[in-house]
Amino acid sequence: GFRNGGPAPIGYRKKRTGATDAAARVVLEPDPAWAPVVQRMFRMALAGEGVTAIAAKLDAEGILTPRGKPFVKTAVHKILTNDLYIGVTNFGVTRTGLQKHKPADPIKVPDTHEGLVTREDFAQVQRLMSERAPDRTPLNTHRSDYLLAGRVFCAHCGAPFIGQHTDHGRYRYYQCQSKNKLGDRKSTRLNSSHLVISYAVFCLKKK
Repeated sequence: GFRNGGPAPIGYRKKRTGATDAAARVVLEPDPAWAPVVQRMFRMALAGEGVTAIAAKLDAEGILTPRGKPFVKTAVHKILTNDLYIGVTNFGVTRTGLQKHKPADPIKVPDTHEGLVTREDFAQVQRLMSERAPDRTPLNTHRSDYLLAGRVFCAHCGAPFIGQHTDHGRYRYYQCQSKNKLGDRKSTRLNSSHLVISYAVFCLKKK
């Protein structure tokens, strides 16, 4: 969970760890000044407000970014879709130098720092945002038809599973959201019916 460099993301500040300068490492911790702003964005999104409305409300209240610029909808969207805010650190998101022509192969490491929102709230925001922009949702995702979307999480990266279908809805399945965003068609797919039955059995055993 150590930071390699660059400014801290909105909502966090850098904290040095280690007994000596030689052993010092930089980690993220919630910024008392900015963490509430990010958390408020998520609450607004959970209440059904879109990124444009959220940006407009922040602008109307005179709330600027740490760089002194107004929040725009793209900045709000980037925050609301960034799993950094549930404690995940992404490595290798972009390639540089001789590797820049190759597709990125990022590595997601969960629980590297304190999240500002819960995984459940984060997953719900992703569903709400996708429902607002169905034309941008890859692979014909229709989350409202899938009872376990956002309730089942990937064992490898911690991202929520989302419901998808192929062949005009004849085959329904769940797929890791992070893999889906990266376009990894070979990632784990779980048959919708089998997963619902397994989840029901799991719930019954807990009672």
